[in-house]
Amino acid sequence: CNKIAVIDRGIDLNFPEFKEKKKGVNIYTYSTNYADILDEHGHGTACASEILRINPNADLIIIKLLNSDAQAPIVKLIEAIEYAASLKDVRMISLSSSTIQKNI
Repeated sequence: CNKIAVIDRGIDLNFPEFKEKKKGVNIYTYSTNYADILDEHGHGTACASEILRINPNADLIIIKLLNSDAQAPIVKLIEAIEYAASLKDVRMISLSSSTIQKNI
């Protein structure tokens, strides 16, 4: 099984390599509509593209977490990870993001 969950900014399905890779969800609304998982900035698309370069047979499941400012509340990050981990046959979770926290 080659299922990989990609937690990021979404995906742009207009790229040819994603023609058959249409599984995705917006973690805020749980919508699977293309408009709700669209990557407006390209980072999620680039990450997914790199995964397919290495493993062209990967079955990607896109989880849109980050907003247009590349931010998300920690509770939604945890929810996205838990959601990805609960998906049947997912063998890997790809997460490319950072956090902002002031030192205490």
